[in-house]
Amino acid sequence: MSSLAENHRFQGGKDGVTLVVGLGLAFFFLTRVSLGVSVFTLALVAAFHVLKNRRCETYFSWRDGQWLIIVSSLPLAYFFRMLFSDFDNRLLDKVARLVLVIPIYWIVRSYGISASKVLICICASVFVAGVESFFQVSNGIQRVSGVAISNSIPFGNFALLFGVLSVLVIFPEKEAKKSAWAKSVGVVGFLAGTFTSVASGTRGGWVAIPLFVLIFWKFFGSRNKLVSYSVAITTVAMMMLLAYFVPAISDRLAVGISEAHSFWSRTSLWTSGEVSTSIGIRLDMWAAGIDAFRSAPLFGLGFTGFNEFLHRRIEMGLTHPDLEAVGFKHLHCELITTAAKMGLMGLVGLAILWVGGIQWFLRDTGNNDSNRQIFRVMGLITFAAMIAYSMTDSMFGMTLHSMVYTMLLGISAGGLRHAELNSVSGTAGR
Repeated sequence: MSSLAENHRFQGGKDGVTLVVGLGLAFFFLTRVSLGVSVFTLALVAAFHVLKNRRCETYFSWRDGQWLIIVSSLPLAYFFRMLFSDFDNRLLDKVARLVLVIPIYWIVRSYGISASKVLICICASVFVAGVESFFQVSNGIQRVSGVAISNSIPFGNFALLFGVLSVLVIFPEKEAKKSAWAKSVGVVGFLAGTFTSVASGTRGGWVAIPLFVLIFWKFFGSRNKLVSYSVAITTVAMMMLLAYFVPAISDRLAVGISEAHSFWSRTSLWTSGEVSTSIGIRLDMWAAGIDAFRSAPLFGLGFTGFNEFLHRRIEMGLTHPDLEAVGFKHLHCELITTAAKMGLMGLVGLAILWVGGIQWFLRDTGNNDSNRQIFRVMGLITFAAMIAYSMTDSMFGMTLHSMVYTMLLGISAGGLRHAELNSVSGTAGR
């Protein structure tokens, strides 16, 4: 038990937090309920903790304040935009769940969490997704999906994220070597996540893979330049070979290139094109979003205002009518969606979340304490996935999107901060 936990007289705090988080993540691909229950349970426990220990300001620092500003920036932007018009409680609810990062951060910061146990739960969760995907592929299903996540896109993307996080189990702690059993669990989790991602046919999430590799190499790679260059060249060569020789990858890339070429060959402008394909419909949505931002750059057109703008574009023949018929609530790109509906105000909130969050985790990277590194890398991987996935999808397409980011960011930042506060005693973590 850390000194902070002892001061707060919360016996078994670390084990309790680990259990709640682990159970929520372990059943993530089986049911939508588990993660939500875990998030709100931690939020309630954090509220009880603050009420019981009213001297929490004694431990509050500017670094804590920075994190609070980072995670609340985008929800506040949505709230202020909706004050003027277009109040949508369902949409605000999805974004506002990011605020729950704060109580999760505070409770983990106060009592700590076992990263190893949480990561093993993540491995178990993505293994279930892998088994489910294997049976679907065996039955001839071309694009797999899950019980809790019926859409192939988020199902494949989150499986890839969980598979990459599973790799963290493989790396040994500086104080002790990892057991062969733990390493095997990490390998299985990674393979299951990779297989599920490919089986889902979700090519947009693959953009995050170079970022994942870069993060791992930054914190766990060799410091020898010759080895670094050799591994980098080998990695690039392997990716090119896989893209060429593996049908599941090469075919999807070929389809994407063909769809983009088909769209662009119809017109020199981003106007109506072939929207029956995934690339075509995205290009049509992005064209409408960019034009919407140009018409109202400061505060955007709002949520209802953008729908009216899209309808006018369809009547003018600038956008394919199928786009309105589908009824998309977002434009499959968080940047363009935010720019179109909330303008520069929304983009500033988004930049604070993404850029500020990455910088927060990159602070004091020279400290090689294993407890700090594991939470730091977990947070950076989550941000990398959030940003990369948001280029072709939405962070808030489903409530479940918000919840998984809320949980992962909360425990990553809280675990890192707990490790910083307890680096001398070495009780932060694993």
